[in-house]
Amino acid sequence: MPIYTETIIKRWFNDEKNLSTLNGIVRHWTDKQIARENNLRVDRVANYRSKLKKKGLLTTGFFSINHEKLGLVQVMDFPRERPSLDDVFLTALVRISRPFGYLRVRQLPPDMVEEGYQLGAGFAVINEFATPFVVNNDFRAQFEKTLGKAELNLYEKKNKKRDGKVDLLSIYICKEVQKGFYGARVLSREISQQISEDELGIQPSISNVNRRLKQLKKEGIICKSNPLNLVPLRPYYNQDSAVVKKNDNFLKTLAILAKLNVMVRFSDVLNEPDRAYIALQYHFSQKWDILGILKDYLEEITFFDHSPFEIRRTIPFEYFEEIFSEKKWI
Repeated sequence: MPIYTETIIKRWFNDEKNLSTLNGIVRHWTDKQIARENNLRVDRVANYRSKLKKKGLLTTGFFSINHEKLGLVQVMDFPRERPSLDDVFLTALVRISRPFGYLRVRQLPPDMVEEGYQLGAGFAVINEFATPFVVNNDFRAQFEKTLGKAELNLYEKKNKKRDGKVDLLSIYICKEVQKGFYGARVLSREISQQISEDELGIQPSISNVNRRLKQLKKEGIICKSNPLNLVPLRPYYNQDSAVVKKNDNFLKTLAILAKLNVMVRFSDVLNEPDRAYIALQYHFSQKWDILGILKDYLEEITFFDHSPFEIRRTIPFEYFEEIFSEKKWI
């Protein structure tokens, strides 16, 4: 079913003025720029921006942190006790009629999926995810068959700059930017309230913070992100990451996964030379096979199942294997 511009404007943005305002927000224009371009009052633009935030369509800030470039990985600890089944869920991709493509939605039991409970009564959900992430024995067999026969081709940019020194001030700036604070004056105030100058090793003055902020932007650590909270992802594909052990099997395992059409990237973890952070993009049916391979070959894995709004939930493999095999869903 085609999506007409009139329908989009009426249902999501009410009128063309709102659509023009949103267009400016996505391009990271200021309220004054948007007002000037569209002949609107500045307070009208500000009110619309705040409405979008309340609806959850806008992130707090327009900047995101590239943790891989920063040399840090945000790691969550495993819960000490096994969580109840009510608290455990996976994500699936569902195609629905809206202009921005794919959404991740909560994965529910098959009987509830068929009735479209995720999106409320009356929604037509494509029911191809009633039993998602089915264990595909062929993939594991292919992996075992290719073991030791694949080589990893590393792609690196030419004239690659050496990683800059990661200091405490940079980390605190990134931490505050993630909360939505931006601007040297505000960052300086927030940082000085949390840590002393002696501990920081440098005075968190406006000029020092501004200098470091420019450096982090130039290196691409702090980068502009699309303010709309939407997840662009190819249909039927997952994009997840993990922290794994760099043992003798590390490069061999990544080489085989790459040969079996899994997109693989990895980087070192700061202060842990024997660990690596890997990012994977793969077909949803391979999820449990890949988790099993990581667990068997790379040991001590911390797996991040990526969900919307840049939240990362840690899924210990042991929690789900038995339950999933018995019930086929979680």
